[in-house]
Amino acid sequence: MLGVKKIFLTILLTLVLTFIVNRAKIPVMTIALLRSASKLVSAKEQEEVILTYAVANNLVIERYATENSPVKKKLEDRPKLLDFLQSLTGGETLIIYDFWVLSRRIDELVKTLSCMMSKSVTLHLAKRALILRASDPAGALLGLLAELREEVRQEAPSVGRPKGSTSGSQFDNSRAEIIKRLCEGESVTRIAQALGVPRSSLNDYIVSRNLKEIAAKLASNQHSDPTAMPLSDSTEQECPLEDVLTQHNLKKGEA
Repeated sequence: MLGVKKIFLTILLTLVLTFIVNRAKIPVMTIALLRSASKLVSAKEQEEVILTYAVANNLVIERYATENSPVKKKLEDRPKLLDFLQSLTGGETLIIYDFWVLSRRIDELVKTLSCMMSKSVTLHLAKRALILRASDPAGALLGLLAELREEVRQEAPSVGRPKGSTSGSQFDNSRAEIIKRLCEGESVTRIAQALGVPRSSLNDYIVSRNLKEIAAKLASNQHSDPTAMPLSDSTEQECPLEDVLTQHNLKKGEA
């Protein structure tokens, strides 16, 4: 009898280990998300920029998704985007043109980003050459969100580049590290030396993005300010869009 139990347990353990190994071998999918029906940048232009970015960063796009909605439409009124967010199983690499592909409303954007990070999605912003990961401090996003808020505020009714918008910089990929070093009290000179870049260029970037102000706020509130925490807290994995997604599923069921 003991021999039968031992054989059964051995078979069960083998099956479990095989399942774990096979799941580990599943490749992480790289997805490009386009937003059509936008007056900002056409889907074709978005795709060209994303393709160029993907090639430059050795990323192979395995799936394209397109969501059609006007820029000013609220998140709860964008069923295709909500379906897309629900389709993310975890660990995907997502490439978009810029933040507004997800939303131009700051509150919606923060919730959407947090939802993605809770699923360990790596987000690439092709236009800004910027990568967002769950391990990044949320405070590193403050500067970007402030820029976006200013762009939205100053945007003219007609199409074209918004007044006061900030172009991408070679330092965007190092933004989180720069803010972290500023929080730790490092001088601009020392940070420039660590990054191997000219001090004057780095200082211009820090000033134009208000990074010293952001770092000062984070340093003074590092124990209580949620922006000093990672984008995804390992102790809280629930998507902040859960209520919106639930209402979306109810509407689908009623249709």
